[in-house]
Amino acid sequence: MKQTQKATVFVGALGLDVEYVFYPGRPGVHTMPNGDPGYPDEPAEIDFIKITDAETGEDLSELCNDDFNLQDALYETVWEVEQSKNYERDTERAEARREDAAIDELYKLG
Repeated sequence: MKQTQKATVFVGALGLDVEYVFYPGRPGVHTMPNGDPGYPDEPAEIDFIKITDAETGEDLSELCNDDFNLQDALYETVWEVEQSKNYERDTERAEARREDAAIDELYKLG
């Protein structure tokens, strides 16, 4: 079970508090190691749980369900939030690997 995420995002001038579940998807595989056909990409998905006006707390979930332009804008904005989280996580991991490599190199020299 994926954990519900919370974010405050802006679509134009409208501030929204959004509760959602993000499923990152996964890349497909052309051919399996044994030669069998692989499987296609699984695209990322976002399931919106609750959407409220950040200023008033008014529930706007129904409005967002009826307005496809707002849905698209909200999806793109939350997607950018998730991508920035992934970038930060990947940057931290790369930094930790560089530090580990430097420590390993010191031990080799010593």
